[in-house]
Amino acid sequence: MTEQRILKLSEVRVDNALNPRQGALDQIAVLEYSQHIDDLPPMTAFAVPGEGYLLVAGFHRIAAHQLVGAAEGKFVVEEGSREEAAEFADLDNLKHGLQLNRAEKREVIRRELKRHPDWSDVRLAAACFTTDKTVRSVREELESNSEIPKVDVLVGADGIRRPRSVPRPAPAQPVSGQQVVQHLEMKKIEPDVMVTVIIKPTGAVLISLGQAWQPPKAFRSAERATLCAVLEALLLEHYVPVKPADDGDVPVAMPEWLT
Repeated sequence: MTEQRILKLSEVRVDNALNPRQGALDQIAVLEYSQHIDDLPPMTAFAVPGEGYLLVAGFHRIAAHQLVGAAEGKFVVEEGSREEAAEFADLDNLKHGLQLNRAEKREVIRRELKRHPDWSDVRLAAACFTTDKTVRSVREELESNSEIPKVDVLVGADGIRRPRSVPRPAPAQPVSGQQVVQHLEMKKIEPDVMVTVIIKPTGAVLISLGQAWQPPKAFRSAERATLCAVLEALLLEHYVPVKPADDGDVPVAMPEWLT
């Protein structure tokens, strides 16, 4: 239940553990606020059973009231637990007031992930006024330190549970024909050695030098289309077409002489 009322400042407990801003208050802001007390929006306090009223929004405003000797102030009063008060303080201070710095924002995201490790990155990003990329980065950090469990299903803002998406690996960089030729030359291939270059159905490249030889990982991870383009370019300099092999592989080309 939410309501607005006038409270005595002595009734409202200021617990700095609920303030997402690290360090001391900005005294310049407190002084400026004190000059416009009547124009300030209401502060927010949580009525927590056993703890009374806890301030969750308006740490600079209440200091301004105290600076001018005010005995009471306007408050929006919420009801809930201490944990709900802490979450409200984190998220509300992201929306307005003095802007949180980068470290403070990241700490809010960390705490929100610990409260809701099963929320999707997009849902948490909306709550924390940040990007899902930032949330994903903090999530991976917390998971690696075992501070939150690694979950396979996440809940979106619509309440629907969805499998956690796995980030796609970065596309392989194109491999130039020159790189392939240079690598073969580093292998000290003699000019009179016949070399067969084929592409496996999986996209892997095989270069036969009397026996099957796997090229470097960079070549194996490149996309099939890229490999075809590379080998087509090599064909103009070193290779001539050959007939299909009996084992089902697709020979691309064979050099007469590699010089």
